[in-house]
Amino acid sequence: MFQKLSLLITLSLLLLSCAPKEIIELPVTEHNGAGPFHIGLGGISPDPVNDNGNWKNCRLQVKGIPETWTDARKGSIQTNIYQMVYQNYIAGNITPDFYQHLQDSWNWDPDTLNLSKAPLKCQIAFATGKDSTGETMIIIDANNNLDFSDDMAFRPTRLDPQIRTIEDSLIMKQVVMVSFEQLQNNKIVTSKAPLSVVDFQNMNMLMSCFPLYATAQFQDKEIAVSTENLNDPSFKESVMVLLDDSLKAGKKADFDKLVYQNEYVNINDKIYEFHGIDRNRNVLKLKKIATPPDELYSTQIGFNAFPFRGRNLLSKDSLSLESLKGKYVYLDFWSVYCGPCIRDLPHLKALHDSIDTNKIEYVGIVCSSPEDDIMKVREKYHINWPLIISHPENNIEKLYGISGYPSTFLIDPEGKIIARDLRSQQLRDKVKQLSLHL
Repeated sequence: MFQKLSLLITLSLLLLSCAPKEIIELPVTEHNGAGPFHIGLGGISPDPVNDNGNWKNCRLQVKGIPETWTDARKGSIQTNIYQMVYQNYIAGNITPDFYQHLQDSWNWDPDTLNLSKAPLKCQIAFATGKDSTGETMIIIDANNNLDFSDDMAFRPTRLDPQIRTIEDSLIMKQVVMVSFEQLQNNKIVTSKAPLSVVDFQNMNMLMSCFPLYATAQFQDKEIAVSTENLNDPSFKESVMVLLDDSLKAGKKADFDKLVYQNEYVNINDKIYEFHGIDRNRNVLKLKKIATPPDELYSTQIGFNAFPFRGRNLLSKDSLSLESLKGKYVYLDFWSVYCGPCIRDLPHLKALHDSIDTNKIEYVGIVCSSPEDDIMKVREKYHINWPLIISHPENNIEKLYGISGYPSTFLIDPEGKIIARDLRSQQLRDKVKQLSLHL
């Protein structure tokens, strides 16, 4: 009896060891530079002069700002905004109400297993000011000791505000290697990353990025991973692309080839879900998917659009994506506080007046906006297509993973996404191509 039981246990263990793992973990190697990714920039601002806001107790206290500067201000650049918020909440520098507000507005569920209760150096201090000639200068606390006296001030690279494509050479021209702390194997370690700061001419605007990416090998494919806009060395919100010969040779990846976290990628005719990079273990995570592609829902081109339902502000009726089957649907996520969204409304209205609404329907999903303000915008611009407010009950904004406005999706009559982020001339060209005009 004991021998039979022992044999059964052994066989069970063998079967478990042979069973495919749900999550595939791939070691990653970091590289300086943008690699196959387009360079994006995030704005950086000095701390407010009269700082009485929710962040006031999170500000870094520094010394050593050059005494010869005028209009000197200090600020910080985050290497991991989630860790910064979490440790300041633990320390009592952020109130529970504001902490909850950030979770709700960021659609963030804190992963406390990969966050440190002990404070980490996850902010890079900087200071700006004018030198004796009136030129804008910047100094960065590269070794993260909160003292600028051992750092070198410099004039940030100037960029034309009208520039559309930022060359790698411009960003790498003045890179500062900065130190910060992060968790690796549940231990606090010091890491380094390149930081670039540029000055947009005549706009009094400083912007930055961390030109950094990572690679991993899977089967016969090489995967490159970075973050959107290259603005996060923690790789918290990462994006991947499969490297082909052209990308390895220096070409930039087309935006529709990028795969964001929790989206799907086809590798050797099998579908995997991309789960990002675990910086604690320094691995890229993929999950093998058994569901056929035609049955999967995603915000990616070629996949089924997520079903949703909400109240049409104009007719007061319930509206669902399912009810629009048989039509093309132009899904537009926007906010009354989004300048580009508002500026585009007259152009959207002009195009809408020229389309056959029996073939295509606009649906505006309005986010982070009071209903009264939405209706004022609607009246001003004579919006006559359905508008739905995204709120926690219908969860549409979170469902579609919206991180910025405007964000748009063009959905075909069968409910599949065929294009993303079409605006202006691109949208007009697509409408013409599909013969959707009156």
